[in-house]
Amino acid sequence: MENIICRNYYPEVSDNVMAGDPRCKRDDVQGTLATIRGWAYTFDCIPGILGAVPYGIMSDKWGRKPVFVLAISGLVLSFAWINMVLYFSDIFPLWTIWFGSAFQLIGGSSSVMTAMMYTMAADVTPAAERAIVFMQVNAWFLVAEMISGPLASVLMHRSPWLAVAVGFILLIVSNIVALVFPETLDIQRQKDKQDAAAHGDQTKIQRLWAICKKDVLEVYDFVLTNQRTTFLLLSLVFVVLGKFVLELLLQYATARYHWSWDKAAILVTIRSASTLLLLAAVLPAISWVCVHTFQMSSMAKDLWLSRISGIVQTLGALLVAFSVNGSMLMVSLVVFAGGGGLSALVRSLANALVEEHHVGICNSLVGFLEMVGIMIAGPILAKALKVGFAWGGPWMGLPFMVSAFLFGISTAIVWTFRIPKRRLSAESV
Repeated sequence: MENIICRNYYPEVSDNVMAGDPRCKRDDVQGTLATIRGWAYTFDCIPGILGAVPYGIMSDKWGRKPVFVLAISGLVLSFAWINMVLYFSDIFPLWTIWFGSAFQLIGGSSSVMTAMMYTMAADVTPAAERAIVFMQVNAWFLVAEMISGPLASVLMHRSPWLAVAVGFILLIVSNIVALVFPETLDIQRQKDKQDAAAHGDQTKIQRLWAICKKDVLEVYDFVLTNQRTTFLLLSLVFVVLGKFVLELLLQYATARYHWSWDKAAILVTIRSASTLLLLAAVLPAISWVCVHTFQMSSMAKDLWLSRISGIVQTLGALLVAFSVNGSMLMVSLVVFAGGGGLSALVRSLANALVEEHHVGICNSLVGFLEMVGIMIAGPILAKALKVGFAWGGPWMGLPFMVSAFLFGISTAIVWTFRIPKRRLSAESV
């Protein structure tokens, strides 16, 4: 993408992505790249925002697996469109990659896919163990990132399109694997029969309308009866706003420290390895100590770990912003990763606070709020990156300064949250 923009500004630049022409690091090219990527992420959020609640209701009614498969299918089509635009860049303007977001209306995008993964995990996991399981799910994402960074670097040395082809094949394989996933929703067939009997004299359209009306009221009832949980979930908007800056990390490193893209890819491995260690070993060990040594309830443990994670992540973002060289950046990323369990901990706490029949809606609401966060973050942080590059000097870290501010707001929400006494007493029974 950077090379295409660079050749639009400077036609004499080679179409070899790995050539590393210094003109491609100029403010005009990097500013345009940040703008296109920022708005692309924003448009990617629209399917998640529109589909989070409807697909969440669908998952609670007809199962998690169908929604999960639909979401991956939409991602496959979106990925195919984007790479068709990039391949035929002499025909399609680069901004037409934004139309790829429309395909993600099928299944509700990656946010719904992630929500279904957490919901399936919540279906088969006791409340006291959900935080650990959610962290393990995050850990598997990180393992994939750790592998993908070096793998992409090796493949890009051969051909950037080889890396794209391998990624597309893996996405298709994941869709096939999803087809053999077991369904975790225990469908209440007797209740369905009663509902069908109650509406037996209605047409299919009338029954569908009645179901939709009932489900909308159910979501409304969920928000009203779980106001504290909804307030807690608002923190995830700011977490996602802050974490979105990592999507700009490689571009930031190549521009500020004059690294090549394949060299900057090592940052993804460092970040993922640090977060993996945190989620797979450090946080589970601390959780065990909190529960067995300090006799903390699972909810109280999740809440306190969330608070500490928020502080660490805010500090890490500030350290990244003021890193004057690549070595300091790598160390700062390790600190930044130290707060990587915040989202999983807040999600676990929210799942423990709601009724079992609302778990699917809760996780879909999380996906909705995360998409709202990314939708806002895309243009804001892309603009911060563009302005930081224009100002130069320490201001090049402006996106991470903004990120630290947003993490601060999220941390403040978590620190002011209080677990309802009735939930604490119920858990202790």
